[in-house]
Amino acid sequence: MASVVEALRRVKHDPARVLTDAVIEGACRRCGHVWRERILGPVATVHAMVVQALHGNAPIGEVVRLHYASFSGGAFCRARGRLPLEVLLMLFHEQHRWALAMAEGERAESALWNGHRTWQMDSTGFSMPDT
Repeated sequence: MASVVEALRRVKHDPARVLTDAVIEGACRRCGHVWRERILGPVATVHAMVVQALHGNAPIGEVVRLHYASFSGGAFCRARGRLPLEVLLMLFHEQHRWALAMAEGERAESALWNGHRTWQMDSTGFSMPDT
């Protein structure tokens, strides 16, 4: 039986299991976002943001460490700034529809995930210290 902890561990280790490159690039194209291929393109930036959130809103230095210092903290901040909010909203809504479809496939009469009720949360209004 799958557990939430195990599922989160897998996503923390490899966010591309849930948000594939094609899904992220498709959302960027639908929003009209144009980008250059670079270390922190939209795909790598979104994946780093997912890892940051799943590690308890980790500080930027921790995100850099988790990605083996393949980019700097400043580069990550600039990459997040280049990514339109509409792309993130579109990805959020796509993942929500995907989760609902999964739940309906398992039990059509109620939205359950592995037999558990689920809630959708938006943590954009949540604040934590950087340390």
